[in-house]
Amino acid sequence: MVTHFNEIVSNSNKTLLLFTFSFKTTRLTNVKKFGKQQQLIFNEVKYLRDELKLSFKEIGITLTEKGYRSVRSNKELLPNYIYSIYTKGKIREKRLTKEFITYLHDIYLSNL
Repeated sequence: MVTHFNEIVSNSNKTLLLFTFSFKTTRLTNVKKFGKQQQLIFNEVKYLRDELKLSFKEIGITLTEKGYRSVRSNKELLPNYIYSIYTKGKIREKRLTKEFITYLHDIYLSNL
C-alpha cells in the first residue's frame, strides 16, 4: 500500500488542506512480460485444459504434434512442463487482472 500526504496552503485565503491518499497496485512491481512464444503456448495450454478438459499428458502430445517446443531449451513439452506453464500462467493472470480500490481519507480543511 502506498500512502501520499499532501498539503496545500493558499496565500490569499490562508486555507490549509490535509489529506491522505492510499492505493494498491501491481504496476509498481517489476512485472516481466511473457514473450510472444510463451504467451502463445500458455493460451494453447489454457484452452486445451479449460475448454477441452484434456490431461497434461494429452496436452503435451497435442502440442508436440502441432510442432510446439519449449521456449528456452527447445525440448519436447512434457506433462510436468505443461503443468508448470498452466499453474504459473493462471497465477500470473490472476495477479495482473486484480482490481484494487483507491481511498481518499483523513481530509482536513481549515482556515488559518
